[in-house]
Amino acid sequence: MKDRHDPVIAAALEYEFATHEAILNLNDLRSTEQVRACLRWADALLHLESLPDTDHQRAGDFLAMRGRIPFSARRMITDAMMRLDAAALQAECRLARTQTKH
Repeated sequence: MKDRHDPVIAAALEYEFATHEAILNLNDLRSTEQVRACLRWADALLHLESLPDTDHQRAGDFLAMRGRIPFSARRMITDAMMRLDAAALQAECRLARTQTKH
């Protein structure tokens, strides 16, 4: 078992857990849980990407060894984030239209 106090392994595990949380919350477009889960995933991804190359490789090897992240996870989550962005833009436009009528 890897040492959970190892910051590289901790970052990898946070990414794995954040990925699963985001996938679980993909269905409801207007869900605050989906927004939180996608932001958690993006934060975990940014943390992994900011690791030095050797640590990034080690985190990737650890995640690959565990094999618990679906291959299509990144695409599924980023697609959901784009739908969230589109929904937010639509809501912002509706709000702007109502404000210009008054």
